[in-house]
Parts: sequence; C-alpha cells; structure tokens
Amino acid sequence: MVVSGPHGEQIGLNMSKLAIDPSNPAQRRAPQTPGVLFYPFRGDIAKSFPDLFQAWRRANGKPPAPLQVDEIKPMQAVQGNHCALATGHVDPDGKGMQFFSSCMCAFDPGPTGMYTVTLSLSLVPNAFADQERSTMQAIVGSWKMNQQVVSQQLAAKTQQVNANTQALIRQSQMQVDRIHQIGAQATARMQATEAANEAQHASYWAQQDSNERNAQGFSNYLLDQTVVQDNNMYNNGTIGHGTVWNSTADALVKADPKRFEIVDTPNYWRGIDY
Repeated sequence: MVVSGPHGEQIGLNMSKLAIDPSNPAQRRAPQTPGVLFYPFRGDIAKSFPDLFQAWRRANGKPPAPLQVDEIKPMQAVQGNHCALATGHVDPDGKGMQFFSSCMCAFDPGPTGMYTVTLSLSLVPNAFADQERSTMQAIVGSWKMNQQVVSQQLAAKTQQVNANTQALIRQSQMQVDRIHQIGAQATARMQATEAANEAQHASYWAQQDSNERNAQGFSNYLLDQTVVQDNNMYNNGTIGHGTVWNSTADALVKADPKRFEIVDTPNYWRGIDY
C-alpha cells in the first residue's frame, strides 16, 4: 500500500519484490526481468541497504538516486529473515533531497537463488519533515492488514483455479471418450494443483505473519515503545505481554529483572503485541 500527501509525502507499507541472486549457479544466465530485483544475497541487510535500495529502484525502471544514510542498524527478525532500519535523505525524483525512514527485510534464498525483499519506506520533503513526522508515525503505527479481505481474495482465486482445472479435466475426458488413463492423469493434475495451492498458502501466511511482526517492531521503534513480558501476573505465575513506553520498560526491568523482561520482535505474540 502506498499513501501520498499534499506536499509530496509518501509512505509505502509492506511492499514486496521477488529477488534473484545472480551469483547462484542456477541464475547466472537468467535475463534481468522488469520488476524483479537482481542483487547477490549477503544476509547483512544493514551493510547491503544502500545497494539493495538502488537495486529496488532499478527493478522499478528508475535510475540510481542520490542517497545519504544518516543512521542504519540491524533489526531482530524471525529465523530466515534479515531486517534493518535506516533513516537519512534521498532525492527520489530529481526535485531535491527528502527525509526518509525505512524498514527493509530479505528472506533467505532457496536453492535456485530466488528470495523475497520487503520494504516499508516513508518520504517527506525536507521543508515539511519536522511538522509531518508525527503524522507519518501515526500512519505507520495504525496500519493493519485486513486478513479477512486477503483470505476472501485468495479463496476466490483458488476457487477459480480449481474450476478451470475441473473444466479442462471434463473436456479431456470427453475428447478421449472417457478413457480411464486420461481420467487418472486429470486426477493427478488436480491433486498437484491442490498441493501447490496449499503450499503457496502456507508460505504466503508465514511471510505475512513475519511482515506484520516486523512492521509492528518498526512502529514500536518509531513511537519509542517496547513490548515487556510479565512473568508473574496477578502474583500466580501467569505470563503476559504488554506494550509500554521505552522509559517505563526500562524502569520495570531495572526494578524487578526476574519478573519483567524486554521482548524482542521475533517473540511478539500475535493478537497481543501485533
């Protein structure tokens, strides 16, 4: 999702691109495809951020942009996902430098060198950076994915794929006079399609959960908030989570480190922390 403002402000939330590692033997002769990010996977997003940022622009058909990174640091993520937070200034369109704040993540590549890169990026013209900062933070902090809509769209696509597959199966069976061999082949194709859909859904939801978790961690970072775990709620050993200001979190942990502890992004509880 991309949100635009009246003075050229922009926020891109949870944007995603397919990436290819050209150093992988399976991809050394692969042609560069528009919309696909080509960059050798190194695993250190904090170090690779400037080059990955420019590679993202190339995938969008845009030239390199003047980029000044003021601060960049790694962000903890779930296993297999590597993230970094960065702020600074960039001239995205040749109209002058703008303040940017971003969260970039990359998943470990598969055996063929293909991987996924996600990016949340806010851009504000320098003249409006100070006065718009709170608004940008509020947008990032309040953004949530409508899982019901996503589920409905996936279900509709899956239903259409299955309907098309069934139509092809029936047509094939009629053309070969319902020969049993063709019927068996059609059943195998249908089962393969269903298995592929199930695998795709599982991978999709795992990635969405990781994206939501990282987005919440990015939001907490912007809003100076921390997730704290209470190991003895109600004084009966119940464990709970809560999001508080950074100063409050530090005070609780210092006062009773056995009871209170800071929760890193990979350990957020779904439905409670994000």
